[in-house]
Amino acid sequence: MFESISQSQEKLKELNKDLQDNAKSLHDFWEQTWDAYLEGTDQVSNKFDDLINKYERINDELDFQKQLIQLLCDDEAYQLMSKYYEGQTYNTLTQMSSLKQQVDMWKELCEATMENQSDCTEDQKKYYEQWMDTQSDLNDLVLIILNY
Repeated sequence: MFESISQSQEKLKELNKDLQDNAKSLHDFWEQTWDAYLEGTDQVSNKFDDLINKYERINDELDFQKQLIQLLCDDEAYQLMSKYYEGQTYNTLTQMSSLKQQVDMWKELCEATMENQSDCTEDQKKYYEQWMDTQSDLNDLVLIILNY
């Protein structure tokens, strides 16, 4: 196949360089993919935050409506107050469902990254913090609805 040892060494150097180039390309692709994945989880987190903010704005508007009813009608507006409580309960239960889905997702992401690595990475810490923050929000909401 080769006429001399030098030819085989040259071919070996060429193949080794190709291997290194391909390994670097693969590593670069992996890093780009991982960065895109992390950016995607950040976008999901932002969307969840936006969703929770919308629920909170709805509850704020409902509280405003409740105050108006109380100021304008005193305690005689039972039907209007009943509608307020129905709306508030529905919004809060929907918000709780959304938070529960978020808790499950962040927990799953955290546990999945922990299975693949022995050391705690920045990503695991981020997922864990999101998980704990969302769980705390859910716990707060449970207490709020129990106090209705």
